[in-house]
Amino acid sequence: RALAFAPTLRDDDDVVRVAVSRDALALAYVGDMFKLNNLQFVRSVAERYTPASIFLLDATNSDAGSSAHEIQDDYSTVLTRVKRSGLALKFASDSLRDNPVVVLEAVRHCGVALEFASNNLRHDPTIVLA
Repeated sequence: RALAFAPTLRDDDDVVRVAVSRDALALAYVGDMFKLNNLQFVRSVAERYTPASIFLLDATNSDAGSSAHEIQDDYSTVLTRVKRSGLALKFASDSLRDNPVVVLEAVRHCGVALEFASNNLRHDPTIVLA
């Protein structure tokens, strides 16, 4: 995940391909230009590791140039994604990690998703027992 600390390299074709081949989670830090220019590569990695890249595919496929951050804060998109993979909660915005409906759906799908919920919701009996 070194790309998280190297923003100037997030669109460098060689660097990104090596980083993502070593760790699919690095896809979360790939630059928008790389994603747009290498859609097939992004999709192939995403198919192998859905939770890490679930929002990136939406950002790549979205119209009006939505960024990954906008997608991560979009209630309906996040809710849909956590229903498919509870671990996708890890990539949601802080505000949605504190949303009881979103977190409940994530935890119902995958109990481990509770780790990514807000501190407040980690102690909510309704969610913990889901």
